[in-house]
Amino acid sequence: MTINPIELLRSRYGQNLDFDIEWNACLTTLLSHRSIRAYRPDPLPSGTLELIIASAQSAATSSNLQTWSAIAVEDAQRKAQLAALAGNQNRSSSVHYF
Repeated sequence: MTINPIELLRSRYGQNLDFDIEWNACLTTLLSHRSIRAYRPDPLPSGTLELIIASAQSAATSSNLQTWSAIAVEDAQRKAQLAALAGNQNRSSSVHYF
């Protein structure tokens, strides 16, 4: 797949932007980011959650503290309770992990 920087910028900002800079993989990654609002119902393959957490732990933070936590909830009743606490957002009940 050929990456077209001009098309990525147009897709993101809705207008033609042509900056006189050297393009790189980091810019492609940042401009290709999309938020996911719908999830597949099938479970994650073994090791996927651990890999995602390891990747997140490796990300830099402004204070370099990486202060966060992750809790995986698979039990349907507990997910329903958490969804209620989160304002009954549609995606809260459709995810495999909460």
